[in-house]
Formats: sequence, C-alpha cells, structure tokens
Amino acid sequence: MVRIICAAAAMLAVLSAERAASQSSSGQAARLVGAGIDLQARGVFNQNFDFNSNPGLASESDGSIYGTRSRIGLRATARGKRAVFGVNAGVGYYVRGGSGNDDDDGSLDRLQPDIAANHAYNGKGYSITNGLNLSVRPVTETQFEDSGSLEDQLNQLTFSYNAGFARSVDSRNSLTLGGRVRLVRFDEETDNLDESERYSFNTTWRRRLSQTTSIFAQTGFSHFKSDDDLSSRSSSFTTGLNHERTPRHRFGVTGGATITRTKRILSGTVFTTTTEVSGSTVEILVVPVPVRRSDSDATVGFNGGASFDYQLPRLLAGINLSQGVDEGSDGEISTLTGLSGALRYRLTPQSSLSGSLSYSRRSDLGTTDEDLGTRHFFSFGPALSTKLTEDIDLGLNYRFRFNIRENEDNGIGHRVLLTISKSFTIID
Repeated sequence: MVRIICAAAAMLAVLSAERAASQSSSGQAARLVGAGIDLQARGVFNQNFDFNSNPGLASESDGSIYGTRSRIGLRATARGKRAVFGVNAGVGYYVRGGSGNDDDDGSLDRLQPDIAANHAYNGKGYSITNGLNLSVRPVTETQFEDSGSLEDQLNQLTFSYNAGFARSVDSRNSLTLGGRVRLVRFDEETDNLDESERYSFNTTWRRRLSQTTSIFAQTGFSHFKSDDDLSSRSSSFTTGLNHERTPRHRFGVTGGATITRTKRILSGTVFTTTTEVSGSTVEILVVPVPVRRSDSDATVGFNGGASFDYQLPRLLAGINLSQGVDEGSDGEISTLTGLSGALRYRLTPQSSLSGSLSYSRRSDLGTTDEDLGTRHFFSFGPALSTKLTEDIDLGLNYRFRFNIRENEDNGIGHRVLLTISKSFTIID
C-alpha cells in the first residue's frame, strides 16, 4: 500500500510541474501556429484505484488483488480548412499488491506508454482517414475477454494502423474502402499466448433511401497468422439497414456469411528402423525422425447483428447483438457471439448513473485437445460519474463477473474501480 501511495504522489508532483510549465509556454506556442490552423492541447492526469476479488475467475480464488494506475497524458487537436489531426499520448505506471499478486519480481511495476493518432482530410466529394494506435498494458487487462488466458507476469504490446477512403458517387450513393493492420507482441515467451498479426481489407457501398433510412453492402477479406503455426483466411459478405425513426430512435440490422479457411502446422516425431552391417554383425537401429504436416479446415458461419438506441432528455438506452469470426491471442480462430445493453440516467447536469450488462460466447474453430473450448463470460453492474469541478471528474464502477469454461468449474468475481481525472489547458 505504501508503494501505491508513493506512486500516486510522484505522478501528482509531475502533474504540478507540467501545469506550471504549460502556463508559461501556452501563449508562445499559440503564436507559433499559423493563422489558418486552430490548435488546442490539454493535459490529462488519471488516477485509478482497483480492487479485484478473483482476477482469474477460478472456481476457488487464489486471492484478491488491489492496485493503482497513474497516467499523465496529452490530448492535442489541430484543425485546418480541410484537415484535422489529433493525438492522445501518455505514460502510465501500474503498482499492485494483495494475496493474489503473483508479480514477485515486479515485472509489471514499470512505465506503460500509449499513443493514439488520427488524421482526416475532407476533399471535394471524398475523404481520407488514417489512424494509429500503440499501447503497452498488462495481460491481465488485455486478454481476459479476448482469449481467457491470464499471465500475471506479462505485458502486451499492441500496434494497429487503419486507413480509409470514402467517395460520394452521387447524392444517394457512396463507396468506402478500408484496410487495417494489427500486431500483438509480448515482452516474454509464454506457453498459453502467441504473438499474432492480422491484415484486413473491406469495401462498402451505401445507398440512402430517404432522409431517415439507408442500406449498405460490404465485402471483406482478412489474413491472420500466429506463432502457434496457425493461419486463416476469411472472406465475408454482409448487408444491412440503418433507420433513424426520429432523432431519439435509431436501429440497425446486419446479416451475412463468412467463409473461413484455417490451416494448422502440426509437428511431431515418428520412429523408423535402419539396418547396419559391420562384418558379421547386423544391427537394427530405431531412429527418430521429426515430421511436419498441415491440417486444413473450412467453415461457413453467420455474421451480423442488430442494434437499437433510444434517447430522452435525461435517459439514454441501447442494446446490441453481434456475431462474427474473431482471432484470439491464444492462437485460435473463434466464433464470437456478443450481447450487450446499457442504460444511463442523468441525475443532475454534473452527474449521471448508469448500468451495463454484457455476455459473450467464444467457440474455437478447428480446436485441438489443448484449446480452451467454448467459453461464456457475463459482466454487469452500475457506475456513477460526477464532475466535481470544471476540470476534475470522479467515477465509481462496480462489476460482477461470471465465467464458464468447457470442462472446468465456473468462476465468480467482483471488481471495484475508482477513477479520478484532472485536465488542464495547455493551448486554447
């Protein structure tokens, strides 16, 4: 607990120094920006306090974990006549303790940088977008709902880049092209998780039927490869409809099919015999020979979903259902079904109370004996957020979590998260 308090105090000291420096340099920086560019920059400091009764959702908890994560960052936006560029970068420090803490060597007590940048250009009848994201986070946060694997000693580095091009064909029709690259790496080798890479591309045609209704058709292609000698190629076709009945009522529905071809390289050893003759002696030798063979499989699955949003002056409600093919960091291609709902009620102009419920079902395609099989994950709970001052926000969040894994006992856990956020102007 002393380490947690010291870490928070150290980050607060950095925040104070940063704010003092920003106040003296804000005017000078603003003068350096051209007259045609609108530049805004704000500093952000977040302090999270986290308690988790059963991090791995084991049938018998190995102990609870409490911790804190401090992060100081910068949010900046530059707007021109046609282009917008934004960046959100920061560095965090994570410290934890408790009876369930297995981080004996302090491998997670380190700086965790992250950066997200985006760019958009609006031309005459077309637009171009780019986005980049790089983050370093503990596997206990990044992998639980992804693969279900927990490696307390690991950090995950995730890099992604996406680009898009949209063009208006006429007043009713538009065409969009998009591509994305995602790389996942870990700071140490592990038996349960595999580094992976995914490349995808899609094209979307959209037609506006009326002021409130539009339809679209999309084709997509993706290639996934992991260090587990597993690769897949997917092709999908999806159609959908979006309708905004009134400014307060919106719903959408999509449906289509995905063809996924998986290929796994299986390694093993076979034994063969050879005969050696030396003079009058005949020897029969058993020699191990390594072999590699491939096992391929093709599946056709449904992809699509439905969504509905309803908004009143003080109430916002939404529900979403989806299904598709997803690649996890356990080196498996899975069918992922998800259902989520959220409800938010504004208590006062400064505070709101919300609740959320989510369910996901992940079933591996082309499973082996070592795979996790079908997993079910439930999560629900309330959250309270309030604005203490113009620059200080406070949030309190509780989650009840329930996990079901095939051929394993169920696990239940409780998580409480308290967040304090402070922002300050650098350039306005």
